[in-house]
Amino acid sequence: MKQFTSTIVTSLVFLGTSGTASTTYQVLNHDGSIVGLPVNGGSATTLSDSASSGYGLALDNTGNLIVAMVFSLVKVMLNGTTSVIAQAPPGSQFISVVVDQSGSYIVCDNVSHRILRVSSSGSSIIPVASYPVSVPNELEAVSIVIDAAGNYIVAENNALTPHLFRITTSGVVTTISLTGNISSLSGDSGFGGGITLDVMGNYMVTDYSNNTILRVTPAGSVTQVIQDPKLYRPLAIVRDTVSGNFIIPLVGVLLSVSPDGSSISTIYSGPLLSDPRGVVVSMP
Repeated sequence: MKQFTSTIVTSLVFLGTSGTASTTYQVLNHDGSIVGLPVNGGSATTLSDSASSGYGLALDNTGNLIVAMVFSLVKVMLNGTTSVIAQAPPGSQFISVVVDQSGSYIVCDNVSHRILRVSSSGSSIIPVASYPVSVPNELEAVSIVIDAAGNYIVAENNALTPHLFRITTSGVVTTISLTGNISSLSGDSGFGGGITLDVMGNYMVTDYSNNTILRVTPAGSVTQVIQDPKLYRPLAIVRDTVSGNFIIPLVGVLLSVSPDGSSISTIYSGPLLSDPRGVVVSMP
């Protein structure tokens, strides 16, 4: 079971520059720092704060970074300017975030086991739906992605068991029954890290404990794409729409994995990635 604690974030400080504009992998560390790693080389961009609270990272429709900081939702512009969008309601935690087509922020709350819709201005926070859990007092790991139809796909790991839910924008919750070789997923493991979509609309999920990337069809069929010691405890994943590869940040390293899992390469190795929790691809 993963426990989450945090302090409220009020600011982030711009510490560096990446020079000319380029496609950049933006990685969120658990300490709240955001590291920009240009795809075609160049110096890194570091945005940082002093709170140990960074859990979820997304891009809004204008290229700003949106950070789920447990007790607050923060907007970070690439020039280092930051603002608090909204504070989490009492009894809630902002753990994972995506941005829908309207520009609203869809946030996972692992205290009340629900997803919330936060308006782009932050003035409105509306519960969308609650997903079922076996252990209500557990602060489960949970992540979210939006599929091509606009549904919210929620992956979580409550009661040491992976679960996958499809939630419509109107709040209708469907449990996706998982089939295939899923016996290894029990425990503090898969469906608790990151989730993204492949080019066919399948759900790509990281398995934290087994150093694995899994592919789950919309019908719930689970297959293993790759298991490799290099993928040590992955907590985030994103698909690079240009290369088609999956980008996975780990402690001290940023990896690129081919769509079929046949190859894995290192994009970055160094101390800037201290404890990655989120990753996005930022286009110029």
